[in-house]
Order: sequence, then structure tokens, then C-alpha cells
Amino acid sequence: MRFLKFTLVEVVVALAVLGMAVVSAVTISSSAINRMEKAKSRWMNQHMMAQAAEHFLLAGPSAQPNSDIFPYRNARVSCTAENATGLPGDVDPVSGQWRLATYDIQLFNSSGQRISELKIDKIIQVSDQ
Repeated sequence: MRFLKFTLVEVVVALAVLGMAVVSAVTISSSAINRMEKAKSRWMNQHMMAQAAEHFLLAGPSAQPNSDIFPYRNARVSCTAENATGLPGDVDPVSGQWRLATYDIQLFNSSGQRISELKIDKIIQVSDQ
């Protein structure tokens, strides 16, 4: 029976290469997990903002969503309606019973820090504030 004989230097070099490969694999995995968590957080914030926007567009800016519509305990939303800004000088935001309003929808975390903001222009009745 024939045994393979390796020098100590060859064994050390092989272990060093193996060690670098393991470290590289762990680093890549860790980076991928961090990117995945950030993507999940961004998706969840966007999902919560979309649900809040749909609610406010249908129910009005003063109607707070209930737990069936917005079931997130660690987040809160608010909406205000203001006259649209940035219109050309010859454009009036109010026409008869209708006005162009900007809904400013804000998403907050449980500590009250603003996470996201969305502005949507909508034609509403003058009586809707």
C-alpha cells in the first residue's frame, strides 16, 4: 500500500486556502442576509404605506384606519389634505365644488419616528377637509 506524502508547507498552504474559502463563504452569506433583511424592511414599509394610501384615498384624510385595514401594532399613519402647491400661476386649485388637494400621508414607527412619507394629488369636494 502506498501512502501519499506531503510536506508540512504543503499542508499549511492547503489549510490556509481552505480557511480563506470558508471565511469568504461566511462573509458572502452574512452580506446576503443583511441585504435580505433590508429588502424585507423596505418592502414592509412600502406595503404599509400602500395600505394606508388606499384607505385615505377611499375614506378621506381624517378617517383613521382600524385594525382590520391597518393591522400593524408597531406602526402608525396620519394624513393631512392641503391645497395643491407648485401649480402654474394661472391655475386655480379650486373650481366650483371641487378642489385639487395634496394628501400628505406619513408612516411612523412605534417610537414616533417618521419612516416614510407619500404625497398624492387628488380632486376632492370643497367640503371635504
